[in-house]
Amino acid sequence: AAFPAGGRRGKPLDVQFSGLNMKPVSRTLVPAGSAFPWQSVSLSLDLHDGRDLPFLIGDEAELTEREPNDSRERSMTVPLEGATFNGRFDTPTDEDWFAVSLKKGQGVLIEVAAQRHVRSPVDTHVLVTDAKGTTLAENDDGDLFAGQCEHDFPSADSRLEFTAPADGTFHIRLRDQNGGSGPLAIYRLTIAPLKPDFRLNQWPDGVRIWGRGTTASFVVQVQRWGGLKGDIKLRIEGLPPGWIGSAGIAQQDTYYAPRHGLNQKALLTITAPANAKIGDLAAFRVVGRVDADGQSLERVAWPQTLHGSSHT
Repeated sequence: AAFPAGGRRGKPLDVQFSGLNMKPVSRTLVPAGSAFPWQSVSLSLDLHDGRDLPFLIGDEAELTEREPNDSRERSMTVPLEGATFNGRFDTPTDEDWFAVSLKKGQGVLIEVAAQRHVRSPVDTHVLVTDAKGTTLAENDDGDLFAGQCEHDFPSADSRLEFTAPADGTFHIRLRDQNGGSGPLAIYRLTIAPLKPDFRLNQWPDGVRIWGRGTTASFVVQVQRWGGLKGDIKLRIEGLPPGWIGSAGIAQQDTYYAPRHGLNQKALLTITAPANAKIGDLAAFRVVGRVDADGQSLERVAWPQTLHGSSHT
C-alpha cells in the first residue's frame, strides 16, 4: 500500500510503500496536474510483482492524521478552508476524531475514499457530534457512491453533508466498523465547505466506433450536491475536424440521488467522418456547465478505467 494514498495536485510529497515481506521504502511523487482524479504508481524493486497502485489526486490542503486523536477531546482541528486527511487505523478499536468550527447555517461536505480507488479493506462510519457529545448526524455508506460508474464494486465508503444548527465547534468521528487495522487500513478523509457543485463520470473511457461515418454512444453519470440549481449542459470538446460530438442536458427536475445502483445519466454520441481510417484515434473530453444564481460552474468528466468502473 502507498501512504499517504494521495496528494495535492502538482505538489511533490514523500510516499511510503509497505506490504507483506518487504521493508518500507519511500520515494518522492508529484501528483499529476490534469483533471483526472488519480494516477498509477509502481515500485522499482527487484521483488516487486509489477502491479500498479492507485494514487489519488486532490485539490484540498493535504494533512496527515496524527495520534493521539482517538477521542473527542483530542480532535484534530480542520482548517477553515478544508483539508484532506490521510490516515490509518492503527488498532482494531482505533477511532480518529476531527473538529471543525462553523456558524449557524454553514455546512461541510465529509467524504471518505478508502474502498474506492485506494483499495483499503475498511468499512468506514462517520459520526458528527456537538461539543457535549450529542450525536447530530451520521453515515455508514454514502448514497452518491452507489452509482454504476463511480467505482468497480459497491462501495461502503462514508459520505455526509452536514449543516450546523447553531454556532459552535463540531466533532467528526471516523472508525472502521470491521475492526481492521495495520498498514493496509488506510483512508483519505476530505472535510471541505459545503457548496453547490457537481461531478461527472464518463463510461467507457474509450468509445469504440466500428465503421466510417457511423456513430457510437457512451454514458455520462451525474452527481450533484449542496443545493445546486440549474440544468447541466453537456458537450464534447477536442475532437479532430470532421468528427461530430453530440450535446445534452442533465435536467435539475429529473435528478435523483443514486439508489440500487441507478441514478441520473445522459447519453452522448460521437460520429466518425466518412473518410476516417481504420485505427484512427480521436481524443476528446466531456465538459458540463451549469449557470445559476449569476454564477457558472464547469466540470470535466472523470473517464472511468480499471480503477474506477463497475463495468470493466
